[in-house]
Amino acid sequence: MQGLDLQLEQRLGSAGAGSFTLRNDTAYYLKQERQDGPGQPWQDLKETYAAPKWRNLFSVTWELATWANTLALRSTGGFYDTDEPDPAPGTRKVAAHHEVDWVSGFTGLKNLRLDFGIRNLFDRMPPFSVTNASDGRYSQLGFAELYTNRGRFFFLNASYEFN
Repeated sequence: MQGLDLQLEQRLGSAGAGSFTLRNDTAYYLKQERQDGPGQPWQDLKETYAAPKWRNLFSVTWELATWANTLALRSTGGFYDTDEPDPAPGTRKVAAHHEVDWVSGFTGLKNLRLDFGIRNLFDRMPPFSVTNASDGRYSQLGFAELYTNRGRFFFLNASYEFN
């Protein structure tokens, strides 16, 4: 696998209104190769089943006193709906997928951190894949393994630091 990773971050402060952090993480894949056996040629599977050309995470965090709130957009590029290299013209394309997450954290009690969040805030199901649904070779019938098909997910996390 060969690719490029790019991370950009900017912190913005405002007296009384807390601070904001904008962050973007991008992975762009140049090659995603496999070799079927010793001595066999390497095949580039980029943009085929579950091997998108890019992934991205953009987040905005607002911190004020003992509170932090993060809103994040997770995006995954589309891919051809085949697990074979060099898809034929007209091969079905699985669309790009975007999900929004939200997390709120509180650190106002000594040594304790509380987080509450919602993954997949808008309850978006991943795009359907015929390749995954066709013959049972894959674990999530109808959805590529790079997605979760659990839908909206609420969580609460508490962590305590012992001194």
